[in-house]
This record gives sequence, C-alpha cells and structure tokens, in this order.
Amino acid sequence: MPAAGNLLWPDPPTRIQLEMRHAYRGMNRGYVGLITLGQYSVWFKTPVGEGAGVVEFAPDGKLAGGDSTFSYEGNWTQEGKRFRATLSAKRAVAGPPGVFGLDEVDIVVAGQSDGSSSVSCKGFATQAPGLELEVVLIPAEKPW
Repeated sequence: MPAAGNLLWPDPPTRIQLEMRHAYRGMNRGYVGLITLGQYSVWFKTPVGEGAGVVEFAPDGKLAGGDSTFSYEGNWTQEGKRFRATLSAKRAVAGPPGVFGLDEVDIVVAGQSDGSSSVSCKGFATQAPGLELEVVLIPAEKPW
C-alpha cells in the first residue's frame, strides 16, 4: 500500500494527472492554436454522470459559462497544439447532482488538437482526483 501523501499533493497522482504533466513538456510552438475566441458547446462526462453546457473563451485568457444548474469561471491557455484550462464550477440553482457529485469543484482539463474543429480534453476535479473527466468542446455556429 502506498504511503500517505503530503499537504501539497495529498494522494499519489492518478494516471490522468501523470499524463497531463507529461503532455505539457516540450510544446510545439509552430502550430496555429486549436481554440479560437468565442463560444463553444461543451459536453462532459465522469463515471458519476454526464452533462452539457456552453463556455465562452475570452482574449484575456478568461473563460465563463454554465449549464442548467452550474456556472463556470476560470482561465485558459494554449501553446501550439496543446490547451489547458483551470476553472471553478459552482451550483447556481437547485437541480440534479453534478458530474462529480459535488456542488462546488475546481477543475483542471488539458487537450491536444487532432486537426478537427472540436477539441477533446481530459481532466479531473481537485476535490475528486480519482474521477476522470472527459470533455469535448465544439465551436458554436456563427449566427451570420
């Protein structure tokens, strides 16, 4: 059995946390970014449940959005083919349990371009690091 963690990293890192650390080493600086500014439809899933919402990527590295019961707010960066976001999701109105089973979570996601218009990411909530989060971002259609 592994030894107990410390205050900075309370539990041994999960497989997805290790993959995310590895993915951010050695960026490819010659690639046009995969996230463009604007609104995206977002689909997300954990072993607990799944959901969908909308998120807006702003030029200052901020993001905001929500779904029928949660609001999201955070920051995003990209370098080359790689994308990373850290955000807080907080329950805004009463409703069904969230995909982590909690009313407030801090989430980290990372993704890499595969050449399509959508972006697939994986991540976790710091309050539930053992639950893998899958995310797909799809650019919203422009109304014009």
